[in-house]
Amino acid sequence: MSSISASGTLYFQQSGSDCQYSLTGTSWTTATWPITVTNSDTSTPLLVHFATNMTIATNSAYFVCGSDAIYWGLPTLRPDGTPYTFALNSGILNYPGLFQNGTGSGGNTNIRIQNIRVESGGSHLAGGAGWIAQSYFGGTTNFILNCSSDGSIIGSGGGIVGSSAGPITIKGCFSTGDHETSSSGGIVGSGASNITVEASWSTGLIRQSGGGIFADYANNCTATSCYSLGNIGTSAGGIFGENASLFCTATSCYSRGTIGTDAGGIMGNSAASTGLSVSNCYSSGAIQGGGGIMGGNYTAVVGDVLHCYTSGASTASGNNGIYADSNSDGLTFTNYGEANHFSSGWNDARAAETLQSIETVWLYYMSNNPYFLRTMGTSPYTNDVISGTNLVQQFSSSVVVGSATAPPTLSGYAYMFLPDSTDFTIDAYTGVITAPSNTLPGTYTLSVFAYDLSSPIIYNPYSVTSYELTVLETTPVIQSQPACPCNQEPRTGDIPYDVVYTFRAGQTMLATAQNPKSSFPSFGEYLRYKLALESRL
Repeated sequence: MSSISASGTLYFQQSGSDCQYSLTGTSWTTATWPITVTNSDTSTPLLVHFATNMTIATNSAYFVCGSDAIYWGLPTLRPDGTPYTFALNSGILNYPGLFQNGTGSGGNTNIRIQNIRVESGGSHLAGGAGWIAQSYFGGTTNFILNCSSDGSIIGSGGGIVGSSAGPITIKGCFSTGDHETSSSGGIVGSGASNITVEASWSTGLIRQSGGGIFADYANNCTATSCYSLGNIGTSAGGIFGENASLFCTATSCYSRGTIGTDAGGIMGNSAASTGLSVSNCYSSGAIQGGGGIMGGNYTAVVGDVLHCYTSGASTASGNNGIYADSNSDGLTFTNYGEANHFSSGWNDARAAETLQSIETVWLYYMSNNPYFLRTMGTSPYTNDVISGTNLVQQFSSSVVVGSATAPPTLSGYAYMFLPDSTDFTIDAYTGVITAPSNTLPGTYTLSVFAYDLSSPIIYNPYSVTSYELTVLETTPVIQSQPACPCNQEPRTGDIPYDVVYTFRAGQTMLATAQNPKSSFPSFGEYLRYKLALESRL
């Protein structure tokens, strides 16, 4: 085990099979796993820079936060638009997770993990572990930003953070692994406390009692603008797993998986009936014994579920549209479950009447198809994807009328405008935006939707960029003319400003023809000006 103390910047790289570190980025020393890193000056964050992607060959290969104020990874992606990747060799068992910050009594503060991806290679987590952050990851003012994993998730663990973790703020993270056993979470493991998750998602199968974002027994946790795509097992939830406790909140979230017995499209079985809130959420999966929003064994109270919509067909005719084992849309008449009205399938009109902030939260894709979220992912047009503790979802550039923008750095995605634009075109496979020759100069805000090409659009990770494009008018240029038999070679810079300005305005300045040198520094410059003018008439 190696212990490293540093301030300012610390570098890691892989050389052969060795993990090496450097205080300068030039002279390297081999380290032994696990590696504890301590910031010797916590008044300024220690920036840990991974100079290469790395391979993990043992379950003891992880980092330990030895102090406050450590930022793992950079806010900028690699030059090819990918995150810093840690790839496990196949056959590793009981992997505890890449970063440890606490082992049961709280961790260090001001810890950030950003732009890190863990690829499992078919290896397996330890029970209760998370691929990025281990169980009991705690402290205050801690952030996990734009991180991801692809490995399966085992008993009480999480795709990003393990069990009994918090407080943490998590933004822009996702997992694609299936839950191997019950009580797991697509993002956060069992028993989470005081954790906020924003703009994050999971795509894997959700097994019994688990959740697409939080596993079971979450307490005082919040999910905003999150989604899950996997089928939802018995007593599980599309966002929160079973037994979500007091003050758990889901806002502007959705699930698309089939909803199993006693499961819920948003909240799993036996959610607390006090202090819990679900608002502006939807589910679109078939309901097979659970509830479109709330799972089984839940007693509705005023204000618990507001402005929620479900479109899935129910195996219980006229039931389960919002609450399991109930035909009620709720006590405040703001929800609508198609199944409660002997119907199924997404209905644009009813969704628009029920859900809120259609223009700012939700993104219309196609007639009578479920919405996407507007604040999702990071912009593929820049590698600077994190600003402070926020995801970068905006981009700006300028283009001359009749020309095109630079392409995004991320490959393997398809691009489109949502909603469609009549002023511009976008190449579906390169993301290049073109301003046609008849485009009026000005600044335009476009919404660029990008999604992974590996499977159908509704099942894929996606991002939405608010693209501010400034269109510039072609600048008039006075063309060079052949040398004339005059007393000097004509030069554009010799023409007085007021003459050039008047010429660009399309006005004729021939009043001084009888005495050209009164307005021009030479007769040659006057002839050059006149030739240029006549060529445009």
